[in-house]
Amino acid sequence: MSSQTLLRLHSERGFTLIELLACITCIGILSAVAMTEIAQYRVKVYDRIAFNEVRSLMLANEAIYAGTQAYNTVTCGGAECETTLSGYKKTKSLAIGSGGTDTAPTTYAGKGYVSYACHPKGKKVYIFVTLDSPPGLAPIVCAGLPNNKITAKTATAVGGCPSVASDDAQALFIKAYFNAACFGLAL
Repeated sequence: MSSQTLLRLHSERGFTLIELLACITCIGILSAVAMTEIAQYRVKVYDRIAFNEVRSLMLANEAIYAGTQAYNTVTCGGAECETTLSGYKKTKSLAIGSGGTDTAPTTYAGKGYVSYACHPKGKKVYIFVTLDSPPGLAPIVCAGLPNNKITAKTATAVGGCPSVASDDAQALFIKAYFNAACFGLAL
């Protein structure tokens, strides 16, 4: 072999094993960081979907009030809310519920409602309460829930997200929460 050929072979050698391992390690670290960030963004998206669902429930309840000057007193959960609240369409895979003051003291019948939504893969339950006090009665303040404002609670703080598969479980959740938080009543 000529010296020129040897020189060319020597200058065209590949990467060493150490260089390849260092490169693979860097790629692995970057992908691990990216995967955790993506998982956090997914949870935020699930929570935002639930927030938007509460707004839809709120608008459906307010539409009933605009037509009748009283809020719906029927408690619904899951898909049954589509028939109870005209014009409302439930988003798939969310646990939702909306209920009026049907199980609360009768002086408040038709004077308010509470709605909630949560995604089973999210971390928050969004709750909206509106409760108008009848004339002459002191205003009711639901524990930790400002009136006419969507409030985020962690799912663990309210006993978790109810089963998406059961409309009854979702309706029971809203009745129990509304009665306990607003009126101090057990279901």
